[in-house]
Amino acid sequence: MESILSAIWKRQITSAKMFRKMPEVLPIQTHIHLITSSMVHLVHQMQYFFLFEVIECSWDAFAKQLGQALSLDDIITAHSYFIDTIRRGTFLDEKSQELMDHLRSVYGPILDLQNLEETFLQIATQEYEMRLKENSSLDTTFPASTRLDLADIIDAKANKRQPAFLKYLNTLSIQLRLLSRTYQDRVKKFLIMLASAEDVSLQLLSVRLDFNEYYKSKDNRLVAPLTYLHRR
Repeated sequence: MESILSAIWKRQITSAKMFRKMPEVLPIQTHIHLITSSMVHLVHQMQYFFLFEVIECSWDAFAKQLGQALSLDDIITAHSYFIDTIRRGTFLDEKSQELMDHLRSVYGPILDLQNLEETFLQIATQEYEMRLKENSSLDTTFPASTRLDLADIIDAKANKRQPAFLKYLNTLSIQLRLLSRTYQDRVKKFLIMLASAEDVSLQLLSVRLDFNEYYKSKDNRLVAPLTYLHRR
């Protein structure tokens, strides 16, 4: 997921200069940027949690137990506990199945965003190149009467083409709003599941994922005192 979001981010930065003279594209780029930023934050926080708070901390505990082991049975017991801790912490055990399933559903809109962004970039680039070609044609040295005729032809083509482009942008804007709403709803549910867990580390993860308290302001179940009531 990180590689997908990184590719989206790079393409948007690269295309920003190209689309600078297409103001109708700016709202779409801004919306994609905002959605991508929120997704990047969640993916990075989940990676940090799995790699450092779960795997690295579990490895440190395992290494200490190995140093204190007095028999092969002690080593086997320590290793089994290490594996169980990793599976539980990364949502791969049976009790965490619901969390893992919902985390996958949270990641779903990232793939949807990738498809929308790639299509947008392709269509917007085609429109940009058409406009560039039209402007180049007008800059070519022709007699005044020929330039006027050429300008009329170009304007006629643009008048037919651009409404379709604007209609596409409007449709895309609606799709992005729906995607953003779906993503936020799924993240909110995931945060509630984390906040309602008995494991304190999962409760803290919920807080860290909602670092600016955006989701907390949308649902009072994420307010700490109510979290424990919700769990019961």
